[in-house]
Amino acid sequence: MKLSTILLAAVLATTVTLAAVSHTATQITPGQFANGSYSFQQNVGIGTSTPGARLGVLGAKTSDASMSYEMTVWDSTAYNSNPVAGILFLTKVDSVPNYAGMGGISVGKSSTGADTASYLALHTRAAGGNVAERLRVDSSGNVGIGATTLGGRLVVNNSAASQVGIVINRNSNSNGYANIRFDTGGDSKFYVGLDKDLTPNSDKLSFYEVASGLTIMTIVDGKVGIGTVSPGNKMSFGAGIASNLSMKDQGSFNFYIDPSVPYQRDFDMIAQGDTDLNNYGGAQIRFFTTPGDYPNVAAIQRMVIDRNGYVGIGTTSPNAPLEVKGSDHILRLTGGSTGASNVAYMTFYDSGGTRKGYIGDASAGDSNMYLIADAGAIVIGNLNLGYVCSSSAGVLSYGSSCTTSSIRYKKNIRNLELDSSKVFQLKPVSFDWKETNKTDFGLIAEDVERIYPQLISYNKDGQPEAMRYDVMSVLLLEQMRLLKSQNDALTTENVQIKQRLDALEAKVK
Repeated sequence: MKLSTILLAAVLATTVTLAAVSHTATQITPGQFANGSYSFQQNVGIGTSTPGARLGVLGAKTSDASMSYEMTVWDSTAYNSNPVAGILFLTKVDSVPNYAGMGGISVGKSSTGADTASYLALHTRAAGGNVAERLRVDSSGNVGIGATTLGGRLVVNNSAASQVGIVINRNSNSNGYANIRFDTGGDSKFYVGLDKDLTPNSDKLSFYEVASGLTIMTIVDGKVGIGTVSPGNKMSFGAGIASNLSMKDQGSFNFYIDPSVPYQRDFDMIAQGDTDLNNYGGAQIRFFTTPGDYPNVAAIQRMVIDRNGYVGIGTTSPNAPLEVKGSDHILRLTGGSTGASNVAYMTFYDSGGTRKGYIGDASAGDSNMYLIADAGAIVIGNLNLGYVCSSSAGVLSYGSSCTTSSIRYKKNIRNLELDSSKVFQLKPVSFDWKETNKTDFGLIAEDVERIYPQLISYNKDGQPEAMRYDVMSVLLLEQMRLLKSQNDALTTENVQIKQRLDALEAKVK
């Protein structure tokens, strides 16, 4: 046996270093090295005699579906034991020198089943730590940073409280933008970032819609603008926004006296909807206030607007467009401080905007309480009462007016245009009320209507209902004036006749 053969056998049985030895491609042949570890101090070329690095591979590519390659790394671990094939990169870590693995790339089998689903991972090493996986691409092409279970195209898991998850850095030049674009089928739809409203180097966070060419929302200096890029308040809405704010299903707004005390709320507004999108039967808006310091006093619901548009104050289930419930002072109206504004009243209008009447003060300084109809009369039940009046003594009466007789409220003043002599055609009667059988006296409205229709109040069906006894005194007064005038004339005439008779008697004697 040749000496060279003996030396080669020794090399194959041990780990050796071939120092400063150069071989040609023909000197290392397939099968020349058995299993073991070998170290080469020179560049190694596979398929080339002039490798430009420690390892150079040259050859015709091999393809596996969409991938072409010139080198393979195998892992012989059993298929059901999570096999991984990888490459580890080492560098010197001190002056000894010691080497340490600094990171690498690996491809592993995703499951223990008999399938070919795989993942690709990139690894790095933290100071004082071990090599750890930092990024993964799974078998569906999903990418994970700091995450191995991927539920989307990009998953970022940040476990360090002091680190930022994702940073998009804007170029410092005058055209710098930092944003994310959202596309559908290759068409740009939205931009989010700093800044896509054509303002380079802006410090505004903008939400920009490509189709409309508008910045939908802007956040700048702690202010939010919807429909405006220059919000002037904590939340500002631009002109022309049809619906300034909408909430789907269920949402709430909390308004705080002091933001540093999360539960010291001054006002809450909650939109409560049905979770079934096809059934909006429970939709409502509820308003809460906190009557004391939380948590000693819980928030109390004060007002609700239900699905019918009914408003309830002090009740959670209003049965009318406005229902107010309380134990005292349910509703209070207060006039202004001085002058004509010092009047408190409620005014009623019909659907066409015509005022029908009011309840309350008539004028500043008036101590009376009025229930007044502008046209027609006030009807209670089937009674058409005209004006309903309450005196300071609590006596209730009704008629054409209450106590307002001042000339300040009147115009076109003229002599009475009614024939007061017809008052003698009215026939007072005694009668019994049908409901109570109580005997009473007065006039019959239908009889009065034929003589003085102005004295009659009508019900909603246009039938004579009541008599305006208050104005009867005016007719009687006018008739008394006329009678007095006639009586005075008769008295004067009688005096004159008596004087003539006395004169005749004197001549006869």
